[in-house]
Amino acid sequence: MNKNRKLIRASYAIKLSPKLKLITVNTGYCETTNFFLYLNQVDPDTTLAWLAKELQIAEENSEYVHILAHIPPGDGECLQGWAKNYYRIIQRYSETIRAQFFGHTHWDSFALFYEDMNDPFSKAINVLYTSPSVTTFEDLNPAYRIYTVEGDIEGTKHDIIDFETHFLNLSKVEDGSAPNWEVLYQAKQEYNMPDLSPSSWQKISEKLRTNLPLYEKFLKNYARRDDYRCDLKCRHELLCAMRASHHNRTALCADVKIAGDPLASFIKHREKSQQSVVESVKSALWGHVSGWLTDTING
Repeated sequence: MNKNRKLIRASYAIKLSPKLKLITVNTGYCETTNFFLYLNQVDPDTTLAWLAKELQIAEENSEYVHILAHIPPGDGECLQGWAKNYYRIIQRYSETIRAQFFGHTHWDSFALFYEDMNDPFSKAINVLYTSPSVTTFEDLNPAYRIYTVEGDIEGTKHDIIDFETHFLNLSKVEDGSAPNWEVLYQAKQEYNMPDLSPSSWQKISEKLRTNLPLYEKFLKNYARRDDYRCDLKCRHELLCAMRASHHNRTALCADVKIAGDPLASFIKHREKSQQSVVESVKSALWGHVSGWLTDTING
């Protein structure tokens, strides 16, 4: 075994460079459908204790860490006991942890960690990236993301400099043709960000509540399609998930409400227009089908 690699119950830590460690965390031990975990939600297999130990070693050695895992701690399929414990670890080692990469949701998004874990207006101290999925589930275009990371240069911390998302537009795919992956966007340019620091993402999360052009742009990237239907309930979930990296949505999303949403009138109008298009298409299709059936029966 590589002496720079450590394994524990499907989690592992490996040195990628002299000052950068990658730690993967097996989030299967926070999965809500594993009923045995309800006996001990906090740290059922001691993985989180091991994670804290690895982060302590990295801190003492002036190293930096990227975390790679699957289920985001704020997701409804991750147990709250585990999520809160993980959150506290991120708070303690926020200077050492320079990036978190998660999946599971299939959305192209992010989530914040705060100095006060129950106050979304306190300082953002870390950011979790949820990368888009290659699978189409549900009503999505496939996508993948490429990150640009600071290298081994004196004074750097292996921060994420930028990323770009590539997607496959399924409406352009023809049978037998090779997939044509296109660049969907580059983060800093798309959202006019000076950097990808937690404070910059916190500003974006707040602007998304009131800035319609920015919200439309984010929604398009969120699903990798410009006709994605997202009503007020969907929008509430999208915005709330950015704040809730554990399950206290009562506190973290208190001001993100469907009632009184600054963009409510536009969202409702768009939803009505989209529904009208759907009904028109359904009516046209039924007209063709009923005509064919009539011709077949009378023929």
